[in-house]
Parts: sequence; C-alpha cells; structure tokens
Amino acid sequence: MALKVLVISEEGFSSLSGGGVLKRNLFGMNGTFEILSLEDPLDNQLNVNCKKFLVTKYIIRSRNLPLFKYIKGAKNKATHKSSEKSNFLNLVSKKIIKLIVGNASHPTFLKKLDSKILKIVDDFNPSVIYTTLGSYGLNQLVISMRKRFDIPLVVHIMDDWISATNTYGLFAFIFGWAVRRQFKKILSLASRLYVISYDMKIEYESRYGFEFSVLHNGVEDTRIIQNQKKIDGRIIKIGYVGTLLANVQLNGIGDLIKAMNQINQVSADYKFKLFMYISPSSFEYTKSVISESDTLVLKVAPSGDDDYYQLLESIHILFLPAPFNTTGFNYTKFSVPAKLPSYLASNSRILGYGPAGSTQIKMLPKEFCTIVNIESVMLLHEALADIKNALISGSIGLVEQYEYTKNNYSLNKIQCKFHNDLMKL
Repeated sequence: MALKVLVISEEGFSSLSGGGVLKRNLFGMNGTFEILSLEDPLDNQLNVNCKKFLVTKYIIRSRNLPLFKYIKGAKNKATHKSSEKSNFLNLVSKKIIKLIVGNASHPTFLKKLDSKILKIVDDFNPSVIYTTLGSYGLNQLVISMRKRFDIPLVVHIMDDWISATNTYGLFAFIFGWAVRRQFKKILSLASRLYVISYDMKIEYESRYGFEFSVLHNGVEDTRIIQNQKKIDGRIIKIGYVGTLLANVQLNGIGDLIKAMNQINQVSADYKFKLFMYISPSSFEYTKSVISESDTLVLKVAPSGDDDYYQLLESIHILFLPAPFNTTGFNYTKFSVPAKLPSYLASNSRILGYGPAGSTQIKMLPKEFCTIVNIESVMLLHEALADIKNALISGSIGLVEQYEYTKNNYSLNKIQCKFHNDLMKL
C-alpha cells in the first residue's frame, strides 16, 4: 500500500529548479507514494505524479504591501543618476534604507486557513508530512498542519539560508529573530531531519543539537554513460546548466568567459564555445548581463529529461562554479547542486571553480575532475588548456568516473533508502 505524504514547499515537482528535481526523484518510485502537494510556486512549473493544491492565496507577500513598494521604489530611485544634489540625497536615502531594512528577506504571513484547504487535506488523510521549508508564511503552514494531524514531520534542508539572511539592519534583526525562532520550533517538531551534504550535517548537529541525515539527489543507472567524448569540427563545447544569480554564479561565469576568450585569441586549431542553458526563472536576468557571440550561446534550459541528458552528452566540459564572495559563499557553502549527479553521469570533464571550503567543490573527485580553488582567470586559462590537450589526445580516462557515479549516486538506492526511512516513522 502506497504511503500517503503531504508535501509542503515553495515549488512543485519541477524540472525547472534543483529542489523540484530532487523532490521529483525522491518520490519517483512507482506505487510507493501517494502525494498531495501544497505549493506556493514562484514560477510556472511542471508538476507530475501528484495531486496539487496552490496555497498562494493563503500566503500574504510583504512585497505587495504599500510600505515595501515604497522601499523598493526608493531603492530604485537611489540608483538613478541625476543632478549632483539629487545624487547626494539619493545616496543618503539609500544608506538610511540599508540601515533600516538591511538584508531582510521579504516576510510572508499565513492567512487563516478556510474549510476548502482543510477538507482537501482531511480527505487525503496523510501519514507523513514532508517539507523543504520556505518563507515565514509557508513555514507557519507546516507548523499548522503538523499540529492538526499529529503525524511525523520530515524536514529537508538544502541551503544554509537561515544564517545567510536577516543578518544586518534594524528590520532584518527583528524579523531574523522571528525566523530563527520559528526554524528551531520546526526542527523540534520533526521526526526526521535531512540535510543535503555531510558538511551540513556536522555543522547543523553542532549548531542545533538534533540528529540529521544526509539525503542528496541521484541519477538513474541507465543515464550513467562511459563513452569517450569526440570533438567534431574543432569546437570544444563548454556547458553550464541551471540558474544564474548575481552573488552566486555570475562572477565565475564571467571569469570563465575571459579565460576562454584568451585561449581562443591565440589558438590556431581548436576553439572553445560556451553553451549556457539557463532556468526560466533567471533567463531574462542572464540576457541582461551576458551577451551572445560567436563563442557564446544562451538558451532556456530544457524541461524534459531526455532533452536534458542529450545536451549533457553533447558537451565536452561542464562548468560548476561556486561563489568566492562572502555573501554567496555563506549561502551556498553547504549546498550540493541537484545537477551534480547528472554532470558526473554524462562523463563530460567537470571543471569546478570555487573556494576549497565550498562543499560542492569538495565533492568533486580530484581523480577525474579539474578544480580551481583560487579566484583567478589565469588559473582557469591554464585549466582549460590542460583539459583541451587531454581531450585532443584522448588521454582523459572516464572509467573511474562511471564507477564512482554508479556507486555513490544511484537513484534507485537513494529512493529505496528514503522510502524505508519514511516507512519506519
């Protein structure tokens, strides 16, 4: 008999976000789960294999309230160039807003739940609640459902957002206190706590005093290949797939483009070409900060699995950047991209670029991945040149990568462990 699970999250079972892909894979075993998903999707996403109910109307977003609209307008105005006097006033205004608001996350609040949503959940009669958490309002929904049904709560944390936001500014200090208090309450209510990496497990057990288990994404065995990549037409394809954010991936991509162009300018034979497949949520932003050229192609990331794995197979080098800047590093230092297993499964050469303390960089095996731990265009240049020579000579051995991926990221093994864990609650 299938286990009934109530899923509560900001996103659905989606191919367009890392968290969505991970949830879809975890619950993907046929006949093992019956799912009702309460979602507050921020994007138009693909949802599969579950009943869904959008909770958007129950979540009040602060960004739609007059006060926050005024603050946003003041921020925009402060960046607008005009007269010297106006610039001075705008600068003062910006400083004051930064002092008051700081890096506060946009607060959301939960409205009173009406009979419609309660009847839907009552009729479903779940045995377990699973959540990846989200905004303050969505987390209140998690607490409300946990108290109403008094059933096991499973919490899965993928980023250290709790310590990376609401850290400075008057409002951030006040709201941050409420967010962290709520977070600790949810941890105390949970029957099972998952994090995305071993480093995060160690940190969270020390920080919060609860036991955490590691649960990351996997890849189907049939998707793991061991074919040697061939270079056609003297073009070496570099690929980046996923979201592009200013404080996370942008600087790394910028350094890669510089290094790639430097080699192309002096290379008389093989040329590098960068293919960027960007998630819909950040595609317009990417177009505003990165321009296409003869050696750079921008496309929306495919939503279908077959198209996704086909494009990975066509790429010689897959780029995995982690932020060197303090803000981005603190937010992602324990994170593991959902795409990492599929990157490894493609048997493309992976080029990791990020600080040694970043978990996603540490998880790249040095035996068959190229890693640059120092923020340097010159070192990226040298790394690309070395990979280029290895690809041309056919000296990149990929048997180890195939075996490693199969042993450590088999989706079937991960799904079975997850299902067994939930059945024991």
